[in-house]
Amino acid sequence: MVLSGDACQNVRMRVLVLGGYGLIGGEIIRRLRADDFVVIGLGRSQALGRRAAPDIDWITADIAKLRTPEAWAPHLLGVDAVVNASGALQDGARDDLQALQADAIAALVTACERTAVQHFVQISAPGSTHAADTTFLRSKAAGDDALRASSLSYVIFKPG
Repeated sequence: MVLSGDACQNVRMRVLVLGGYGLIGGEIIRRLRADDFVVIGLGRSQALGRRAAPDIDWITADIAKLRTPEAWAPHLLGVDAVVNASGALQDGARDDLQALQADAIAALVTACERTAVQHFVQISAPGSTHAADTTFLRSKAAGDDALRASSLSYVIFKPG
């Protein structure tokens, strides 16, 4: 996709996709590439990323450990938009849902506001509210709320 307007002719939007080698993230990356966006993937395993989408650049990072805007800042250089397709269904040895889906996303939103990132797409979940019965849905709701309270242009999808 080419941005519109005389000043933006031939400028391709750079999109950072979190969780890009997952079920939803992989499809998002394929579509963005087909539409000629510059795509950067971010995930815990560069090897998995390269297998899933070898034609894009990959950043290796554990999202749950990026809980400050300063931790996110280096990953946002030159990025115009973020798509968050990351997540986990339950707490476990590798996953802390509060850190991953709430704290890190709130820090990312703040980091986006402090940089040139203007657009954010959040893949959430139906039923994500603070009164939900599961940590998964409550932590998704917290991430959604951080985005709603921001100055960013955003969309929150709740596929079901």
